[in-house]
Amino acid sequence: IAEALQDMALLHQMGLIRCTKLDDHARDDILRNEPPLFNGDYENTPMARRVVSILAMAGLRKVSMDTIMADPDDGWDIYCLASGSYPIFDHTDAFYLSFVAITCATLQILAPIFLIYRAIEGELEDLTYDTYIVRFLFGVFAVCYEYKTWDIDDEERVVAWLCFLPEFSTRKLIMGMLVNKISRLIVSVGIIMVLLRSYTVLDVMLNSLALYFILDVDNSLVSDAFMEKLKRYQREEFYNLKSKTSVEYRLPGFEEDEIPKLKVLPANYIIFASHWVTDFCMAVLAIGCIFMLVEPFIFGWSA
Repeated sequence: IAEALQDMALLHQMGLIRCTKLDDHARDDILRNEPPLFNGDYENTPMARRVVSILAMAGLRKVSMDTIMADPDDGWDIYCLASGSYPIFDHTDAFYLSFVAITCATLQILAPIFLIYRAIEGELEDLTYDTYIVRFLFGVFAVCYEYKTWDIDDEERVVAWLCFLPEFSTRKLIMGMLVNKISRLIVSVGIIMVLLRSYTVLDVMLNSLALYFILDVDNSLVSDAFMEKLKRYQREEFYNLKSKTSVEYRLPGFEEDEIPKLKVLPANYIIFASHWVTDFCMAVLAIGCIFMLVEPFIFGWSA
């Protein structure tokens, strides 16, 4: 709403303001045929609710178009794209995105489990000094990597924002976020177990990088082409709202369904995923790092 209240052309089109002093340029653009001021009231009535809904949706579209969808690297993943419905994407694109999202979710859940299983299955070996140093450093890296998401990260901010937009499925957005969190839980436990069963510097590096590649595989599948379709849809909806709905909402035959409704934000799920999951991962990684630090003094070094 705050963003929409800065759009003088929109407010004037809706009849909420009257410009009394304008320069020539503004007069040409806005005041060719000045409509009357908004003739409804400002109580909790259908007309007042229409005004608030239009302002809220206009601001939402504007911010989405200019900020949220401006950079595909700013918290977007394949699950966010797959949650978008028709008419943002045609049926072919929607099928492709759903297929890729399912494949990605399967990979993010099963791949670290299989890697952990193979690491545990191996035999115990002697620990060398260089391996001890490198795997402890990778453990510290894992703690630092997780610490950057201690608060709500970019991905969760994007999910929270998209939950308000009517063309995105809240259920799919939450499912995608849960896949990321489950994968993060498995990787946090797995990185410690894999490092403890890695006895060469090469194994430490390959296993650690493989696990953290799995966490980012969903982000790497976001393409500029799909992001451009999202921005174009938001732009079309914003100008349709600004040029058509902002005038027709005062007409007697106007249908309430013509104004897209803001959805309810599932804040409890997002808060749970943001704090409790991250706290658990941090605890596991910190305990694992301490154990890796003292392990050779308990079980001994190689000969």
